[in-house]
Amino acid sequence: MFGNRTFVFSLEKTILGLLAAATCYWMAHWQYQRYLFKIDYFDMLTEQAIRPVLDLNQNQAWQEQAHGRVRASGVYEPERQIMIINRSNHETPGVKLVTPLRVEGLGLVLVDRGFVEYDTATSEKLQALTEPGVVTVEGLLRPSQKAQFFIDFEKPAAAGQFKRRWLRLDTQLIAPQFNEPLQPFFIEQTNQKPGFGLFQEQAEVPASRHMNYTIQWISFGTFGLFLVMFSQFKRMAIKQPKREVAHES
Repeated sequence: MFGNRTFVFSLEKTILGLLAAATCYWMAHWQYQRYLFKIDYFDMLTEQAIRPVLDLNQNQAWQEQAHGRVRASGVYEPERQIMIINRSNHETPGVKLVTPLRVEGLGLVLVDRGFVEYDTATSEKLQALTEPGVVTVEGLLRPSQKAQFFIDFEKPAAAGQFKRRWLRLDTQLIAPQFNEPLQPFFIEQTNQKPGFGLFQEQAEVPASRHMNYTIQWISFGTFGLFLVMFSQFKRMAIKQPKREVAHES
């Protein structure tokens, strides 16, 4: 009993409420894991920012340099360059141009050279952006990009096909179409040449926002459980006293 209400158990409401709450708590757990990851990630970025530039031509121990500064000299192979589509720069649509760089002793390394507008990417002007001969690239060493969603929309190239348009720079998916070893990382170039959009540091959601999301999802789940319980309290019908009818004699 709760005032003039009484609890009437509903299996359907209880099951739905528990499922909704479990989903909210699972999302809270996921956001908390993202919070812990971001703390470690930003600590790592801080450490990498003060490390000296690694010259890949002289020292190929790149595993410890993830997200750190590197330098590499080699020869571009523009006939095998690809594009990362659906990108924008100051609200201007375009692509990221990615060109293989042949580095002596290291093989092929993909270089994210920067943003170009769609008109440039689909015209003869694109050829003029690639320097012939030996070039020196400076940038940040990035790990292969993985899917951001539960469903992976990126598909590998078909056998014998060279796929030029990709959704993300996933070296594992891209490598088979080169028919030779491809390094599992790429260089995000910071010394872009004229014709490319300026280098922009990747924007990352701060760790504190993931903690805020964690608290929100816990609140949603707890409030949902309260609503389910409250909805099963039914108002009791108030019995009206019977009126005695006077009979005339």
